[in-house]
Amino acid sequence: MTRALHLLLNGDFTRALYFNWLAFPFLALIIFFIALFGLEMAKRRVIVNLSMVLPVTPRRLTVTGLFLFLLWTSQAYLAVSHHKHELLNPKGPLYVLFVR
Repeated sequence: MTRALHLLLNGDFTRALYFNWLAFPFLALIIFFIALFGLEMAKRRVIVNLSMVLPVTPRRLTVTGLFLFLLWTSQAYLAVSHHKHELLNPKGPLYVLFVR
């Protein structure tokens, strides 16, 4: 993700997509929150109260965690299926599971 964000911020979109496609929505989300925070500071009032819009419940946390895990596993699967072994840590515990 770090390499992809670095490449994305430097304008190298194709290589950023190669390293991690999740960098695009992550960067969009960060830009949205920075813009929202800046707007709230400029207007000196709360525009969106996130705790009212999305209250935190155990079920929501579970669903969000499962969704993030599925995104991560799909990224790992795509890295292996496209033979992007430089994206995997050869000393990591999951390397043996994905690379044979």
